[in-house]
Amino acid sequence: MSEHTEIECLTPSVFHRALFSRIIGAALLLSLVYFVGTTQTARAQAVRANDAVVEAADSGATTFLVHFTPQSTADERNAILQELGVEVVSWLPQIDVAEVRSLSSGLDRQGNGDASIGAAQVWARMNAVVATTDTVLTIEENMAVTGVDLPNDPALTSEERSYGLTITHVPEAWDYTKGDAAIIIAVVDTGLNVNHPEFSGRIVPGYDFINNDDEPMDDNGHGTHTSGIIGAAAG
Repeated sequence: MSEHTEIECLTPSVFHRALFSRIIGAALLLSLVYFVGTTQTARAQAVRANDAVVEAADSGATTFLVHFTPQSTADERNAILQELGVEVVSWLPQIDVAEVRSLSSGLDRQGNGDASIGAAQVWARMNAVVATTDTVLTIEENMAVTGVDLPNDPALTSEERSYGLTITHVPEAWDYTKGDAAIIIAVVDTGLNVNHPEFSGRIVPGYDFINNDDEPMDDNGHGTHTSGIIGAAAG
């Protein structure tokens, strides 16, 4: 052979030193990546909180929503709330959120009654906490949101035809989204009244597993009612 490969034989002590140095190098690299990642996370949290300072100062907010990480403990949460200098109004344990009130009630510590200054001070304190902990995801102003655009469908006011929508507060959900035409939902129920105007141009061919045919016409009404809640025409 015109070429050959040299194989370096290491003694056990040399081999262990080489392996140890590689492990140390890898550990340093992982530490560096972790440090950079946590620094970027803290920076993003700080930016988010800083943006909120201006908004809260304008609104004179006095109550806030503190969203904790799911894995945070009760002791960690209580320590954060104590550091923020707030009192708990209510807990929403299902989503790890505490509704809190500023102890200054929106007034600055000098007592001049300027609510915007008090809110800015509260947010500045919150900003500092969020930037230095991974226990809190977000802190935001607690504000009432009112929908201004209700559907014009006359059937919505019919208790007989639309009680399912009102009892589950669907109109309020429409303030956030009215769905996406790209989403297809399969409904397994008693069928569907394919001639109902709410579903015009919105039906994907289905199947009748009782009669084993491709005409899933609803002979009960429940499937049509359910499908109306899921995918009736918006507007």
